[in-house]
This record gives sequence, C-alpha cells and structure tokens, in this order.
Amino acid sequence: MDKSEWWQGELADDIYRVLREKELSLPRFCARSPQLHLRRYFVDLLATLSEHLQLSVATHHLAISMLDMFMDRHNITVRCLYTCSICCLIIAAKFEEKIEQVPRLDWVNRLEVMTKRGLSLSKKELQQTEFMLLRTFNWNLCMPTAAHYVDYFLWLTQREDTAAGGSNGHQQSSLSYQHAYMIKYMAHFLQLSLQDHVFLSFRPSVVAAASIALARMGVKLASAWTLHMQHCTGLAWEMLLPCVSQLICNREGTDLRNAEHRAGVGQSSARRSFGQQAGVSSEPVDYQQ
Repeated sequence: MDKSEWWQGELADDIYRVLREKELSLPRFCARSPQLHLRRYFVDLLATLSEHLQLSVATHHLAISMLDMFMDRHNITVRCLYTCSICCLIIAAKFEEKIEQVPRLDWVNRLEVMTKRGLSLSKKELQQTEFMLLRTFNWNLCMPTAAHYVDYFLWLTQREDTAAGGSNGHQQSSLSYQHAYMIKYMAHFLQLSLQDHVFLSFRPSVVAAASIALARMGVKLASAWTLHMQHCTGLAWEMLLPCVSQLICNREGTDLRNAEHRAGVGQSSARRSFGQQAGVSSEPVDYQQ
C-alpha cells in the first residue's frame, strides 16, 4: 500500500474524524467578491493548468478553495487574479504533492495555456504573492476539500459492495465494472461542484458523499447511500439531499448548455466579453468527458 493511501490504513477512521473537525473551522464563504462573476473563468484556468502539470485532484481542489477564500476577502484587479490563481496552485502543490511533482516557475511560464494568454510570472512576483496568500490563511493550509474525502468514501462503499457480492465470480466481475464507471461519474460530479460557488455553502464532506451517491445511482447500484455508509461517515441521507438536488440541477443545466452549444445556439456572452476585456482567449474548457 502506498503511504499516501491513508484511507486503507489503520488510522483511516481517526484521520477522517480529524478532517471532519477541521472542516467545521473553515471560514464561511460570503460570496461578496466584486470579481465573483469571473470565478468560473479562473476555475477553468486552474483545471487546465492542473491537467497539463499532472497534479492530483486534491491539489486542484485545494488551489480553488484557497482562491475562493482569497477572492471573498479582497477586491483585486484581473491581473492580480491571474497571479493569485497560479500561486494558489503552486502553494497547493507544495502542500499536497511529492517534491519532484511540485511545478517549477519556468515550467508554468512555458505552458501553452500561459503563453497563449501572454502570461508570465516573475520569481519576485511569485514570492511576494505566496507570502501575501499564506498570511491571509494564517499559514494554515490544512483545509479539507471534497477531494480529501472521496477516496475514503470510495474505499468504504467498494468494500461493502464486495462483501455483499459474496464469492460469485460473475457477480464480482460485474461489480468491478460498475465500480470503474462509478469512479468516472464521481469525478464528473466533483468537477461540477467546483464550477459553481453555490456548493461552497455545503460542507466538503457532504459534497464528496453526494457525488458518490449520485455516481452509485448512475451505475444502478442497489442503494445510493447505504445505512452502513451513513453509520461509518456520520452523514445521513437527509443531510446529502440538498447537495444531491443541486448537483442534479447543475448537471441538467450543463447538459442543456452543451446541447445548445453543439447546435450553434448558446454561445456564452459573459465569457466572451470577459475574454475581450482582459485580452485573453474566451474559449471555454470542456470537462464533461
């Protein structure tokens, strides 16, 4: 077992309890940033950078969480938002990744997603912005996100399903197939939760559990959120329902917009106008694979 796979270790339950305690002290998101309408653009930018740099889902989520908290407390320029976004990703990588995986500044500056937008970050800018961000967070980066819970929840639910399946080879094979697709569905809903700040009103553990519950529904497993999962996680189905409903609503909205886009009907004027104002590409990034 890899040391990073804490959810399979003897201390998994203890680590989960600590994460739940930590999330109770996360600052409340007030949605008061004057740049809130630009948030989706920078979420997409960070997703693209994370993919190009092959960073983990936990790093990606932590970077966006940091950016959300910083934007909620400050009124800053678009140029500063670019700098802060990139620095949030680098800081998150330093916290979550192995040292060889932490992106160097020259790597970031050479990425096509940066050069196409005419973006470049100097070492001095990086150091100053990192210091400003760390002071904002009181040097505390232990901020649980939905990504920090999903592996533990997946491990619990897969272990329960496997035990219920017994020794029937055909049934176990079918279950493995369902679990593989469940992980893809779960990743889709996790990504969807990042794209709308409304999900910041839910605890990260609830977002993670709701994503898995919907993924289980998607692959037609017997129960979306079993009594065993409710007992192990302390999250009752009723606690997940509002988040589940919001994810379904956003999923349907995304599907409708994608259908309109394919038909050449629904171009996003807000994204286009921002791209023109900021002098950057307004091409949307599509994560609905």
